[in-house]
Amino acid sequence: MYATQVHSREQITNITDKNFINALTDAATKNDAIFVWAAGNDYNSQSSALSATPLVIPELNGHFVNVVAWDSETGALADFSNACGITKNFCITAPGTNLESPKSSSPLNGTSFATPIVSAAISVIREAYPYMTATQVTSLLFTTARDIGDVGIDEIYGHGMLDMERATRPVGAELVPLSENVTVAMRRANVSGTIGQQIKSQDIKFAFVDSYGRPFTTSLRNNITVKNRSLAYEHLRQNGAQTAHFGNIEFGFKSSDLLKSDGFLETTDNSLLSFIGVNNNTKIGNLEFFQRATFGTLNATPAPESMISKFSNIYTASLNVGVKMNDLTFSIGTPDTIINGNMYLNTPTGRHNNGEYIFQEHLISLATRPSVEYRASYKNITAGFVDNTYGTDEVYIIAKTKIKF
Repeated sequence: MYATQVHSREQITNITDKNFINALTDAATKNDAIFVWAAGNDYNSQSSALSATPLVIPELNGHFVNVVAWDSETGALADFSNACGITKNFCITAPGTNLESPKSSSPLNGTSFATPIVSAAISVIREAYPYMTATQVTSLLFTTARDIGDVGIDEIYGHGMLDMERATRPVGAELVPLSENVTVAMRRANVSGTIGQQIKSQDIKFAFVDSYGRPFTTSLRNNITVKNRSLAYEHLRQNGAQTAHFGNIEFGFKSSDLLKSDGFLETTDNSLLSFIGVNNNTKIGNLEFFQRATFGTLNATPAPESMISKFSNIYTASLNVGVKMNDLTFSIGTPDTIINGNMYLNTPTGRHNNGEYIFQEHLISLATRPSVEYRASYKNITAGFVDNTYGTDEVYIIAKTKIKF
């Protein structure tokens, strides 16, 4: 009797036994069991009748795999093996000829020997990922099966050849867990050069999950891109600086890009740098020498969906010295540089057997060596070169003017 001849649960019960069918459905619904079935060795285009069980017992959908045998010598379905037929949507192919056994001196052939190979694959997956449901495990095997025969799912090979190598690689969307309930898309994070190299120096490993929730380990270093701060842009927009002067003492605040990053390391755009500065000017003939030093505190906040859990107080300093002669100005300085402060990362590292994510906290010192900026200005045009400690060096030319109406 073949799968095409089965039309009801009653027929399956008559072929087997009511207690047997009840035991199958109970194991599937209560224990999340998976049943692996041999398609049969009748040289037929349809699998045996019991292979059609999920077609008439819906409770077994996602809990049942029908297996046909592959002949490694001919590179096709073994001539004795039944084909998937109408069971193609839950059918897979596995090697079924010339198999060795420690208990037999003769090679083993048959769908009954292809079936244990699939059972072993399921056991490996369930042991490695105990939180995966039966439906997820069978879907994984079908999704990663190597397509053979006609393109797509077909009535001979079903989903294709079992491929454990593909099944052990990430499948589908790659996501970064940030908490038990929050994940974000896995993509390279663009990180300010000020902190990017500090993160890279730690060589932190973290886990991302695929569409089946399986964790895979990768390096944080390899998933971030260090970006320059673009000092030219900061000078051009002046970062919304608000200042007040009392003699040669300067107080103020401005927005800062020192800790700017996106992706799974995203920070908010409202990092505010409060500073106090000292300005000194000395004239000698037609030369005016100037010096400006600042000390600041930076308030930074990670975005809600970020691997960064918090920042400590961040302290910065800058220094700029130069000379001005009429409309010509030369200066050298160190832009705002973090001299003290920490960032805390809460990185996912895997999953417990019950499926809960495992996280590890990392403390990263943000103190960095300063970049050096050389500037020359003539009237409203400024050219500069920035020797960046981290990231690529910068060369820029900017011009400012005012238009009155």
